[in-house]
Order: sequence, then structure tokens, then C-alpha cells
Amino acid sequence: APTPAPTPAPTPSPTPAPTPAPTPAPTPAPIPESTPAVTAVVYSNHDGTYRCVVGAGVFEDCSKVSPNWRDAQSVELDADGNYLIGSNAGVYRCPSSGSAECTRFNADANVGSWPSLALPADKTFVAMVTGDGSWGTENPRIVKCPADGTGECTTISFEKGLGPRKLDGPRGIALVNSSHVAIADRHNNRVQLCPLSGDADCLTVAGQDSQSGGLRSLHAPDDVAVDRTGDYIVVDEYNHRVQRCPASGSGECTTLASYVKDGLEHPKAVAIAPNGDVWVANASVANCVVARCPADGVEKCECIKYITRGAHIALGIALELGN
Repeated sequence: APTPAPTPAPTPSPTPAPTPAPTPAPTPAPIPESTPAVTAVVYSNHDGTYRCVVGAGVFEDCSKVSPNWRDAQSVELDADGNYLIGSNAGVYRCPSSGSAECTRFNADANVGSWPSLALPADKTFVAMVTGDGSWGTENPRIVKCPADGTGECTTISFEKGLGPRKLDGPRGIALVNSSHVAIADRHNNRVQLCPLSGDADCLTVAGQDSQSGGLRSLHAPDDVAVDRTGDYIVVDEYNHRVQRCPASGSGECTTLASYVKDGLEHPKAVAIAPNGDVWVANASVANCVVARCPADGVEKCECIKYITRGAHIALGIALELGN
């Protein structure tokens, strides 16, 4: 009988490529142990930018440090204590002395509209998140420039929409360390952790669920900061609260300040003092443009009242420190 042909060995199925593990959240930059006091608050609004000396529960003296730029969205301090102000007119550097005119910061920077600014502890560069159009929703991008206003800027471009490489109406920005920023992705109701290199996806670290008032949700986040533990302090504007969200990027957030407990209405920006206190810039709150909130979120925020003041809302905030 003829020898039967051997049965051919089955062709093995190709092994699928492994799914890459998500990039872990970077460790925040260390914060000095010293705790200098907040001596002045600089806040920006529709009427310009103001510097106010902090007294015992009041702003004892306020002076205007910038022209009447429309919608001064963000303010930061550079290495010399001068003010970097992001507005719809562009980004400007204004002297802290108030004795000279403001100058445009790096005319080559593609700052767009509604730019928000952040500087690292060593003040060596400025990171901005911005876009085009009346609300900054078109062509969203991160721009990184030398802090002295000279030299070339680098731009990381995003598509408009929802996805790991997309943003929609980004507002606040915070340096997590020298290589990563956290961005308040306002119209997507989330906070994104993005590499400044632009060579990897962003990760969602807060706002994973709906825009309801739940502890995992955000509704139109307008600003974000990072405290000394690495937690994200998020301005949840339309839920009228400030949230502390875990540094791990997962789990429930806790409420530091709210409308119910503290009378916050449309909070817009935050700045963190060396002792951990969270200073909140507010809109639509008569005679309480700025509130000082304890880091633990248990005690009620203190409304800093005014003797003299400018317009009654604040869009951005920065802190001046002293001994």
C-alpha cells in the first residue's frame, strides 16, 4: 500500500504585540522645607492686574500693575519678581516696581488666545497652554519658551477633541516636574498629564467620569496646581468647588472648598502657599475676590476682604512670599 503523505504541521498564529503599559505619573519636584509667608497676592481680571498687600484678613493696599488688557487669564512671577501676564492681548512682562511700561514677552511665541502660564521652581522656562479663537478651543497647543523672553520656543500641537493626544478649550497649566505638565482640559471635563517632549500620549489623572458633582467628576475645570505631595488641586468651576485629586491619577477626589461650605461661586484659579494653604481666585462673588483655604479642607476658607480694590472678579492668581 502507498505510504500516506504526512500531515503538515499547523501554521502557528502570530503572537500579538504586547500592549504598552501606561506611563506612570512622574514624581513631583521637591519643595523646600522652609515656609515663607504670603506677603502679597497678584490677581488678574477683566480690568487688568492688581497687586495687593496681605494684612490680617484684608488686602491693606492694592495697586494696578498692568494696563486694561481684556481677560488677563493668568499671572506668574519670574525670577526677578516681575509679573508675566497672559491675556487675549498676548503675554507681557510687567515690572514689579510699577515704574516702567510692560513689554511683550517673546514676540515669536505662538501664544494664541487665553494663554495660561506656569514656571518651574528654578524659573528657567515658561510653559503655556493656549489655543486660537474666541475661547481658545481651536488648534490647542503647549508652548515652551526660555523665561528671559529670548531664544526659540517649542510647540506641541494637539487636535481638538477627546482623546490622549487631543484637548478642547484648555485653561490652567501646572508644572509637575521639569518634563511633565498637568492641564485643565476644560471642555473635556478632565485633567491631563502631558509630557513636554510631546513624544507620548497624555494620561487622564482627574475627571474620568461624567460632569456631575460626583467625587470622580469635574465640570469645566479652569485651573490646576500640584501640591508638595503630588496631588492635583483642581478648580472645578461649574461644580463651584476646589478638588484634591490623588497623585496616582486614580481614585476619588476630595473637596477642599465649595459653595456650600465656603461660599465659592465660579472659582477660576488656584495658587498653593509653602505651608500648603490653597489660595483661590473667584468670579461672581461680591467682596470676596480671593479666598484662603486650609490644605486639609476641614476648616472654612477665609474670605480676604478689601479696603481698596479693582474689579470684583479674579481670573488668575500668584503669590509673593517673604520672611
